Amino acid sequence: MKIELKEFQELAVQDLFGKIKKASRDAADGELQAVILSSPTGSGKTITLISLIERILRGDEQTAGDPRAVFLWLSDSPELNEQSRDKFRQMSIFHTHDLPVIDATFDQEKFTPGKVFFLNTQKLGKEKLLVTRGDRRTYTLWETIKNTEADDNLRFYIVIDEAHRGTAQSQREVNTANSIMQKFILGSDGEIPPISLIIGMSATPQKFLNLLDARRTQRQVVIEPADVRASGLLKDSIVLRHPSETQPSDWSLLEAATERWRKFSEEWREYAASQKLGTPVKPIFVVQVQDANRAETKVTQTDLNKVLQHITEITGQLEEGEIVHCFHDHGTIEEYGYKIPKAEASKIQYDDQIRIVLFKTSLTTGWDCPRAEVMFSFRAAQDATNIAQLVGRMVRTPLARRVESSETLNSVSLYLPYYDGKALQDIVGKLSNPDAEDGIGVAEIKIESETAELSKDASRAELFDVLSELPSYSIERIPKATKVTRLIKLARQLNLDGIDKEAWDEAKNLVVKTLVGEAERLKTDKEFSDTIEEKKEITVRAVTFDYNRQAASDGEIETLKATPDNIENLFDLCAKQLGEGLHMEFWRQTVDEDEPLRAKLILYLILQDEKARKNLETACGVRLEELFQKYSKEIRALTTSAREKYRKIRRQAKDPEPIELIYPETIEVKKGSMRLKNHLYIDEDGDIYTDLNGWEKAVLDVEMKRPDFAGWLRNFDRKQWALAIPYEMNGETKSMYPDFIVLRKEGEKITADILEPHTTTLADAVSKAVGLAKYAEKHSDFFGRIELIDIVGGKIKRLDVANETTNEKVKRISTAAELNNLFEEL
Repeated sequence: MKIELKEFQELAVQDLFGKIKKASRDAADGELQAVILSSPTGSGKTITLISLIERILRGDEQTAGDPRAVFLWLSDSPELNEQSRDKFRQMSIFHTHDLPVIDATFDQEKFTPGKVFFLNTQKLGKEKLLVTRGDRRTYTLWETIKNTEADDNLRFYIVIDEAHRGTAQSQREVNTANSIMQKFILGSDGEIPPISLIIGMSATPQKFLNLLDARRTQRQVVIEPADVRASGLLKDSIVLRHPSETQPSDWSLLEAATERWRKFSEEWREYAASQKLGTPVKPIFVVQVQDANRAETKVTQTDLNKVLQHITEITGQLEEGEIVHCFHDHGTIEEYGYKIPKAEASKIQYDDQIRIVLFKTSLTTGWDCPRAEVMFSFRAAQDATNIAQLVGRMVRTPLARRVESSETLNSVSLYLPYYDGKALQDIVGKLSNPDAEDGIGVAEIKIESETAELSKDASRAELFDVLSELPSYSIERIPKATKVTRLIKLARQLNLDGIDKEAWDEAKNLVVKTLVGEAERLKTDKEFSDTIEEKKEITVRAVTFDYNRQAASDGEIETLKATPDNIENLFDLCAKQLGEGLHMEFWRQTVDEDEPLRAKLILYLILQDEKARKNLETACGVRLEELFQKYSKEIRALTTSAREKYRKIRRQAKDPEPIELIYPETIEVKKGSMRLKNHLYIDEDGDIYTDLNGWEKAVLDVEMKRPDFAGWLRNFDRKQWALAIPYEMNGETKSMYPDFIVLRKEGEKITADILEPHTTTLADAVSKAVGLAKYAEKHSDFFGRIELIDIVGGKIKRLDVANETTNEKVKRISTAAELNNLFEEL
């Protein structure tokens, strides 16, 4: 792949590949098989399947490619088909000649192995040339498919793109199998048999799953919405705006939407400049207009002249090519002095000249445009599903990652002047529910009128410097990695960033040196020595490595002869256990040219030894921490986007590790009823509007009266920049977000305090108290106070777990009664 997959995508490819291997074996025995990727909207289903196909056809460092494999990629529209093919060309190692499109001239006995053929179902009706024998056609496409399926020297796979399409199941359809998609799944008399191995991909695969009868084994791989959100592949929030009786008209809202889009453009330019990214993202403004009145000749009932007049009052004169339309039955149109060409929806994302897109409803097909960040609709509130589908195509992040320094750039803005509150809630329900048809499950849906944008208080810059050094934790649902893998990633990144040019080679040498040392230790083991010297039978334990627990478990034991083929297969297992190509690094540094298989066998036997694996992890873990500590200042001096790569390596640890916090220049929060002073993020009046409960307000009032008080931060739950502390509850690690971080200043010294008002009657009170105490045990040097606070009878009671005596007592509690007693005692 030309791009780096997200962790959840890598795991999905591994899972799919394993299921494909099993399905292929069973299909060869005559059993019908289906492998289904179920993945939320915006999760990169196509990219995941491309990586899978690349691995099957071309192989990787762990697996040899299969030259017999051939794929037929099937979708229900030409535009969707071409869009998928474009992604193959842009993101994979395949060339255009590896990706033929099946058109009316196609005429082959069988599909050519090693290629991915593209076909859309609209070409397969009975009246179409592809399925009709004639003077110029030797084989119908049905015969090509049948012949390929029957050839034992080929491995034939059919991929059904967006498998929920074309699989509507009525009794008549079941009996006659007359839909094109169903022909491939169920077979069609006189045309093709059921294809033995089908790969389906969809955000909502239930209809497809329902169609698969008992004859076909189903193997499903499911990507969870939470994993997609954690990866940063989807925007964090969707901001909705609709009018009320006191709000402005549609034309005023159009200007507000245009201004929002203009702000997006400015922020992307500033971000690209600050991060040295080169060309900035150029966001797109999407304007949905009404249908045309059949009795009139106008393109749309919406006044396009007026639309462009209001937009250009904000933007100024637009350049030629910056505004396009996607109206189905029109070519170039002229409005308000502009010539507006038609654009194919699937091409818009890749044309940087395009800035404004006019459309009616056609963008639901082939529309995939992360650059589209603001949408305005003139259409009436009648179809929440249609809006959800449209937004689902806009919700991906343009950089395929979260922007660490701006909440605005992690959002999509949607303006709906003709939607009332009830209709808006229907849309919110669609967008927030990943299990709904075309649902997305984004992290947060905001109503713009209820949202306030706050900026860093420039007069408190030194307080932010202190905040950014406070240790936080990320308890995300992302795949974990071994210390070996994390060390190599860290060392490589230090090399790429010019921080330590020797780190990568030194890290690889450490791994090899440690493994060689383990081999020397194991030479005293008779079974190990006999296997190496005599090449007798090998005892194979099916070691399964759980990256989330970061532990290996031994499965069934089998005995193999030490043949070259078996040793190569075992060496492939080493690749999976070590990762990062380290098995080849060991082989290159230790190979005996007279006995090239010897080093491969030695490595396998080392990794079968539990003590050897633990010693390797320990050595790499020590070096990992040394590098993080040695270069902490250099890493902090990098741009925020570069620092995010190091944060990711921290987050992949089995046990939570502290990460640095990156505070964005602006944040968006829900408006509250209280106007409060001295917050570190403020509005234009220097305040924050928020809501505090009685306890929180009482605690904050006391803090603000202290003579050394310098400022405070509302530590909003689940914000990417919020300080998070791990705690254990019911066997699960969770995150707590203390309510306040208070900054105090005496002379030149600035001190940070954590204050957490939390009633002891809540079910999580004890678990959070213990978690806070364990955090303080590790990190109290960064703080003045770390207080758990209770209020009883109007009196504020505090447990400062930064105090060593208090800390020890809090860590030992297990009940609410014990916690209450500590408040009374201390």
